[in-house]
Amino acid sequence: VFLFSGLVVHGFLSDVIVRAPTLVMGNPNYVHKTPFPLTALAWIMICELFVPLVVGAAIVMLLALLLGFDLQATALLAPLVLAPMVGYGLAFGWLIAALAVYLRDLVHVTTLIATGMLFFSPVLYPLSSVPDSLRAFYYLNPTTAVVENFRAVALAGEIPGAAALTWPLAASALISLCCYALFRRLEKGFVDVM
Repeated sequence: VFLFSGLVVHGFLSDVIVRAPTLVMGNPNYVHKTPFPLTALAWIMICELFVPLVVGAAIVMLLALLLGFDLQATALLAPLVLAPMVGYGLAFGWLIAALAVYLRDLVHVTTLIATGMLFFSPVLYPLSSVPDSLRAFYYLNPTTAVVENFRAVALAGEIPGAAALTWPLAASALISLCCYALFRRLEKGFVDVM
């Protein structure tokens, strides 16, 4: 259950990273012919990938019940702690999709990035096993705080502190706004490059 709870969160962002390079490149008609808001492609992908995230979170809680965990009322906070994944997903979607138009080989690198994020996040092991000197580095990975908060509310029955809840939401909102602005800026050259 511990491992699966981390894989559910990581799997969402991993799927976004792997699929993002083809968002624009895989839809040249939207770039050339129709006046279509290309930023909507990331929203469509997020909506599609959010379903497995929600189902996976429900399975984690069901497994926890079946294996004898005392599921607490804090499990109701799961949507709140998983909400930053929408912002992170949009950010990575816009950033990678825009860069992939100009850097075609980015498609081959995204799988390595997703795998690296798996090993540098507390998915396969608890964050408490990471030396204190490296923990700040782990929080650069967007999944770290979300995984820790999700495990706290879904498995441990704990409510994370206000900073632990608001920091991922604020970071995901800020990063997604910056990546949106970058996408809109790079979007002007899509027709010429494609």
